[in-house]
Amino acid sequence: MELLKVDTLEQAREKLMQAVGDGWQRVCEVPLPDALEKVLAEDVYGALDIPGFRRSMVDGYAVQSKDTMGAHQGQKGGVGGQGSGGGWI
Repeated sequence: MELLKVDTLEQAREKLMQAVGDGWQRVCEVPLPDALEKVLAEDVYGALDIPGFRRSMVDGYAVQSKDTMGAHQGQKGGVGGQGSGGGWI
């Protein structure tokens, strides 16, 4: 039965490489304004932690103003919207 035929890892890799070709591994330097939709070739780290102390109570969330309509500081619960988590914060 065709549904039960599964490729081996090597077969899957070969199919992937045939589909994308060799260009995906090319590394080039581009000016920052031209970097939109590009992927970094290596990790980037900051020289300093700013701020130099933990601020997890306020760090790490970005919302669109339309998703905060009706919310106020004393409100319990979350802000709904389609952010990177795709759900409720």
